[in-house]
Amino acid sequence: MKAPCKIHQIKSYLLITLWLFLSATGASAEPITSEFINIDGTKLHYLSSGKGDLLLFLHGFPDSSLTWTSELKLFGKKFKAVALDLPGFNLSDKPDTIEFYQLENIGKLVQKFATALGYQQFHLIGHDIGGQIAWKIAFDSPDTISSLVIINSPHPVIFCREYMNPESTQREMSSYISKVKSGEFDEKLFTDTNFKILKSLSFTKHDPKFFTKKMRQEYRSAWEQTGAISHMLNYYRAMQWPPNCGSTDKIGQNKTFLLEHFSFLKPVLVIWGEKDLWLNKNNVVGMNEFLPRVEIRKVATAGHQILHERSSEVEKYMNKFFDRK
Repeated sequence: MKAPCKIHQIKSYLLITLWLFLSATGASAEPITSEFINIDGTKLHYLSSGKGDLLLFLHGFPDSSLTWTSELKLFGKKFKAVALDLPGFNLSDKPDTIEFYQLENIGKLVQKFATALGYQQFHLIGHDIGGQIAWKIAFDSPDTISSLVIINSPHPVIFCREYMNPESTQREMSSYISKVKSGEFDEKLFTDTNFKILKSLSFTKHDPKFFTKKMRQEYRSAWEQTGAISHMLNYYRAMQWPPNCGSTDKIGQNKTFLLEHFSFLKPVLVIWGEKDLWLNKNNVVGMNEFLPRVEIRKVATAGHQILHERSSEVEKYMNKFFDRK
């Protein structure tokens, strides 16, 4: 694998360490530590706070473990709260092979990561790509997951229903994935003009309490690492696309099979920003068929980056959910 630019990696690590120190100074919250671990030859970076049952946070594109710092401070008071830099992002290794980034492989790696921390069972929280990984683990290894929190990341069967529905907007809203896979949307598109697109994705309508000047600097430092954006895009390149949905009739005919393989019977919290530009709000309709213990919290004024836009509201819903654990 290509080694990322060491200067940018060291710069990112020092900035994160300094930022964590300054943010914890004088605070009553548990300190957040920045740590590394090697899993099957892949070095993973993660942030950790507190002790107790494991809450494992998985970020999306174009974020990193830093996305969850507010949640780590909050939930580190009651749990061992851990936010992972997914492979390809920020300070974690960036394997070159696209196959490495397939959901099945990343899901197994995440489970091995939790085991290495000393946990056979844990609570899993995922947003965007992190949510897709969380769904995969929950369906394939339900015994390892105590509860699930999904933030703007669609259930695969519900997504197929929307994607195959000619009256739905979902197919058009997902067209960017084909453009990433074809190379039309490449690293250059995202890095040109001083990361304009990534800044728009991350910082538009953001909560100013979260995106301080230091946090913006942290995000930029992660994006500046050599080859970082290309490796982040590998999650989309590794997707099966178009999705293997069959037809809407087939989905109905195979309901028994789908219920068996895409249900999760433990508590689930789904938080959904309804102004999402890439996922239509009908992706939450019908979830209860597959998730009998699901709670759905819709936020009409937030979009896909709800963690950036309405972080306090997300934390409120999560706090109530985990207070019952």
